[in-house]
Amino acid sequence: MTMPYPAESPYPSPYGTPRATKKRPGWIWFVVGGVLVAVAVVVAGVTLGRFGIDVARSDAVFDASGSHDVTVPAHTRRGVFLVESDPVPRCSITHADGSTVPLERPDSRFTYERWVAEAVFDTGDGTLHFECAGGVGARIRIAQVPDDSDFARVGIVGVLVPLAIGGAGLLVLLVTTILWITRRPQPPLALPDYYGPPPR
Repeated sequence: MTMPYPAESPYPSPYGTPRATKKRPGWIWFVVGGVLVAVAVVVAGVTLGRFGIDVARSDAVFDASGSHDVTVPAHTRRGVFLVESDPVPRCSITHADGSTVPLERPDSRFTYERWVAEAVFDTGDGTLHFECAGGVGARIRIAQVPDDSDFARVGIVGVLVPLAIGGAGLLVLLVTTILWITRRPQPPLALPDYYGPPPR
């Protein structure tokens, strides 16, 4: 014998229809977004700051006339800088063993403050002898000359990567904040007004 399904009550349920609620995102997402933004700032700051320090550091500055013994970092590339308005000296550069240091033109024009990179060279063992003439009143600066690969590295590591990381962090913070605001805790459901007090 089969039992008939109970007829649907014409009256609404006293408990109303339960409202679907979604949980707010956890605080950990705020931490994740903040950490990503902080990492982006640190990476950009360290990369750009280190590049600026390297460019600003002078290995040696001396008169562009006479003989000068100069010590620079070994086995790297350095540049000869002159002030553009100063007379251009004629200099020969030799290593400690007397071998000539060949000079090359920079990849592109590079200036730092009033200094202009005129030539680049390999430092060898780092002990150099300059013999200059014709540069009375001028000064020579030996320092790093960034090449195209240095600028590309700074652009990628110091700008593009931090933009990507920081953008992801800001997106996480934005979405988390929106969900936190919109998913507010719902008040408890109240009984409908047409239900009176229980009988005594």
